[in-house]
Amino acid sequence: MAADLPMQKARALASIQQPIAAAGFADRVQNAAWRGKPSWYLRTTRDRALPPAVQQAIAQRIGAKTVSIASSHMSLLSHPDRVAQPIDQAAREAGR
Repeated sequence: MAADLPMQKARALASIQQPIAAAGFADRVQNAAWRGKPSWYLRTTRDRALPPAVQQAIAQRIGAKTVSIASSHMSLLSHPDRVAQPIDQAAREAGR
């Protein structure tokens, strides 16, 4: 999950990790936003939790504009500036 973070930070994250609510897997989405709105996907190419090929399939399935970075699953923490760039670009494009 956090292969590109310092070991001390990865250990701290692991120590506070909480299980996801089972309802997150059981509840059905009534209206997926990606069906009617533009979508973007940040593909993390060094992700050991969600393989890049699976991420690519998800992005293609939802018709997302894809941006790739060399990061682990925890890209928000290991590469915050790189993550912010496509978010900013998406916000600008969506505002047009």
